[in-house]
Amino acid sequence: MQEENQIDEEEEIRDQKEVHEFAREIKEKVEETNKINKEQQDQLKVNMNQTMGPIIVKFDVFLIE
Repeated sequence: MQEENQIDEEEEIRDQKEVHEFAREIKEKVEETNKINKEQQDQLKVNMNQTMGPIIVKFDVFLIE
């Protein structure tokens, strides 16, 4: 009986370690994805700035008398 309890406890500890490892892997992947997304957003901002450039507005003025 005591041996069964010890085996159950060891299995539970092993399961908890597996869950912890899985959660750590997911966290790393999320952080990596967030970093990639930020880099892509930064590049998109640069591309938009290069594409748009300065906006020049020209007005023709006519004097009406």
